[in-house]
Amino acid sequence: MLTFSTRILIALINFPISIIIARKLGAEGQGAYSATVALTSFWATAFLFGIDTAHTYYLASKRYSLAEIMTHAFFWSLILGVVATPLYIWVAPLMNADGGPLFSGVLTLSALAVPLILLKYFLLSAFLGNQKITAYNLITVASNLVLLAILLVTLVWRPGGIRIAVISYLISLAVFAIVGLIWVIRRVGRFSPRLSSEILRESLSYGLKGHLGSLAIQGTYRLDQILITGMIGLQAQGFYSIAVLLAEKLSHVPSSVQLVLFPRVSSLTDEEANKITPMACRTSFLLVIMIGVVLFLVAQPIIELLYSKEFAPAVPALRILVPGVALLSVGKILSSDLSGRNRRLGPSLIIVLAFLVNLTFNLLWIPRYGIEGAAWASTLSYGLQTVGLTLLFWKVSGVPPQRLLIPQKSDLVRLKGLWPGNTR
Repeated sequence: MLTFSTRILIALINFPISIIIARKLGAEGQGAYSATVALTSFWATAFLFGIDTAHTYYLASKRYSLAEIMTHAFFWSLILGVVATPLYIWVAPLMNADGGPLFSGVLTLSALAVPLILLKYFLLSAFLGNQKITAYNLITVASNLVLLAILLVTLVWRPGGIRIAVISYLISLAVFAIVGLIWVIRRVGRFSPRLSSEILRESLSYGLKGHLGSLAIQGTYRLDQILITGMIGLQAQGFYSIAVLLAEKLSHVPSSVQLVLFPRVSSLTDEEANKITPMACRTSFLLVIMIGVVLFLVAQPIIELLYSKEFAPAVPALRILVPGVALLSVGKILSSDLSGRNRRLGPSLIIVLAFLVNLTFNLLWIPRYGIEGAAWASTLSYGLQTVGLTLLFWKVSGVPPQRLLIPQKSDLVRLKGLWPGNTR
């Protein structure tokens, strides 16, 4: 609940960020900015090879110390950054299919985000592995506040352009990296002087088992925005990015649980995890359904009020995405549970299959139906992913699907007890 509250705070900070960019730069500027963020995030994840997840697992299970893990984290950050960044500079211009100057002007600049995102993920593994969720959340809030403050100065007080918005994004990533490094250095004190071939080998082995799945997850979440940019232009991407931004607010509930559950399950027995995970799924699904119904009904007034009537074309895509994101809330939590049990191959195969479905229908439907086609492709793939993970979890744990989806009276009591001021 604490993590969820922090996510809500981050959402409240991100709303004015997206509003400033959309209103000051228009649909095309919003499209260029969101495509840049999506592309750098996807590219950095592609080069992580799941090593960050392995670090979280080994820290949570207390197999290696924080000093040992962070020595290897810094090594991997350097090596992967050196490889990924120049390749991004080479590949990124291919995404600018129409050759427009608005997007091409920031693609090379945005390459600086790739090593910063890699370092951010490795720092995140340290926070999660030590179950220091509050510290991670506070640093995330601080970096987002920095981004908001810079945008207020550069786009509102002294109007700038898309290049200023991307520079602001880079600064916020740098703030997270610097503060995160200070936290790690103070906690470790003294780093391990040598690299361990055992940790290098085991981290890569564990990570690669789930990397294809992690890459497919990022592809499912972000590739549609990249394809829209390349196939039908920045304006359409600007509309779609707002629909995605609002729909993803539903995912704050399962993402908060997911963030805490993976290191937690890594330290529990299967019997203990079989009690916690179904409760987490049911409660999260119930909350998401409740919030999703409201979002579906008020989609148009929210978009027009916050972003102006220019962004009204985002409304149908948002309504199509809502049920898909609601279903995915269960899949996210089950994926974390299975990773915590070191069952990564099965989920990876299911997620890859869902990604291939997503990619296929995006390629078929975006040219024909535009951003609504992309939204339907995402909702279809989210549903398939959740069904597959539910069946796999049933096989692994023996917990039937109804225990994951159908709320119980105890769940309502538990939810009531979470609200501030309630002493139950």
